[in-house]
Amino acid sequence: MLFDDFAVGESAPKPYPPQAEVKMVWDEAHPVTTNPLVAKWLREERGLDPSLVNRLDLARVLQPDQALPAWAGFAASEHQAARSWIESGHLMIVPLIDSRGVIRSLVARHTKKIKAKSVGALGFGRKGLLFGGAFESMLAAQLSVTAKPSESVARWIFLEGEMNWMTWMLRLSQGASLTEMSAVLGMFGGGFDAAWGQLVTRSRAPVYLRHDPDGGGDKIANAVGSILWRQGHKNLWRTPHHEADDNQLHVSGRLHDDPTAGAVPFIPQDRDGVPLPELPSVAPTSPLTPAQVQAARPTTATEKRTTAKSRPLPRNERLDRRRRAYVSAAIRKGA
Repeated sequence: MLFDDFAVGESAPKPYPPQAEVKMVWDEAHPVTTNPLVAKWLREERGLDPSLVNRLDLARVLQPDQALPAWAGFAASEHQAARSWIESGHLMIVPLIDSRGVIRSLVARHTKKIKAKSVGALGFGRKGLLFGGAFESMLAAQLSVTAKPSESVARWIFLEGEMNWMTWMLRLSQGASLTEMSAVLGMFGGGFDAAWGQLVTRSRAPVYLRHDPDGGGDKIANAVGSILWRQGHKNLWRTPHHEADDNQLHVSGRLHDDPTAGAVPFIPQDRDGVPLPELPSVAPTSPLTPAQVQAARPTTATEKRTTAKSRPLPRNERLDRRRRAYVSAAIRKGA
């Protein structure tokens, strides 16, 4: 079962793997730095610090002698017998959370450039699941029961795939141009559903969609945007296409510090390519005031230079402070 094989809009989604088994696999896996090959791949080919991946607990590695349930396997085709993720070489695992912030499944990643580089739980679904970290899990858990969580979120940032998601999780934890709290989630075809849409809409924060520069990325972004749009969330933004995905840009040193840079208003389309009906810029039912809409608009390069000259800030004061607090908590927990 390839990572991209899950159909968008599947009417009868498959169940998730048994939660106890998912927890067992995740708990028994080790930090990525314990596997020299995975650590080297992250560092040299993906430009990601394995020690920071450990601290944020974004991914772990399976052990050679680790017992795995039958669903933690991969079959190249329906005519071939499944092999465990350990046997197939999909050693790095990344958790998927539901709209309540609970880890419900896993994705296994191969370090080589093969077709099935990312695979999911064999025979089970992942509709309604996204990649998310400690803060995102906490926020989802609270927003699932209240519209006023203990920590507010200034914006939602959706990235396509686990590597782009990990890239921005690490960049934001080390400091970027955003000064307010951002929820960073990884998306894929069929992952975002109505439950996530209700949760994001309840937060009343703008949504930024970043995806790969291909037709598949367009479909994923449009699917996410359509769900939100139909639930009344019109504060949607999408970054323009680049010549490569975010992780590739990161490796080459060409990725912008701000994940919202260059974003433009986004109106999703229906299956016939027709834009969904647009409400007035500030409708009576809109959760945003005109001032909030203006505040959500990405600043231009000229505005940024003007602001920088009139109000210079040291780099450490531009860090995402609350995210740093969660990083510190994760470090203390792992100590």
